[in-house]
Amino acid sequence: MTIKHYPLLLIIQGDIEYIENQSMLDASLYSIDKKEFNEIFVIYNNGESHALSSPAPIKICLTELTKLVQQSLVDDGQCCVGKIEITDVCQAFYLLQDSA
Repeated sequence: MTIKHYPLLLIIQGDIEYIENQSMLDASLYSIDKKEFNEIFVIYNNGESHALSSPAPIKICLTELTKLVQQSLVDDGQCCVGKIEITDVCQAFYLLQDSA
């Protein structure tokens, strides 16, 4: 598991989480089997992303990122999230940082 820096966004089991530090990451991964790490993705605020199990870069679909952010905001009690459209990863960080 290679983490370059914090904060980061963690896509895990169909959800997205804003992770500020190592202890938050440890808590999010506590009950996850290491075999599942290739299905968990890390996104940095500079747009870089990779699977938790590999440092090899992957491309994140902004449409999928938008859906994940919208659902996370709904789960936190926000309304009118259907109007949100993520055009770069910095927007996702901005929208999710208060939910951490």
